[in-house]
Amino acid sequence: MRSSADDNLKSHIEMVILAALERGPSHGYALIELIHQLTDGVLSFQEGTVYPLLHRMEQRGLIQAEWEIAPSKRKRRVYNLTREGQQELVKKREAWDSYSVAVSSLLQRS
Repeated sequence: MRSSADDNLKSHIEMVILAALERGPSHGYALIELIHQLTDGVLSFQEGTVYPLLHRMEQRGLIQAEWEIAPSKRKRRVYNLTREGQQELVKKREAWDSYSVAVSSLLQRS
């Protein structure tokens, strides 16, 4: 049985992926590298975490993927944010902002 903490963490990772894809289409490994770079290494995800999540997000219509041939001649999937994904990102950002304010208030020292 998954805990609500696991679900919450997956929701945050999903938000991060959607936000990264808002910058433009990307294949999975480049997405992992972009997130790592933009967060100065604070967020570092393994392929085994990201690829199954990308698959589930695609099934839910949040992203779409197309095959392309990489310069190395290997096929790879390039992911794009859909309209549904953009709407979900707006909701997740609002929830994050609320959550962040609440936690920051709690953590402030008197």
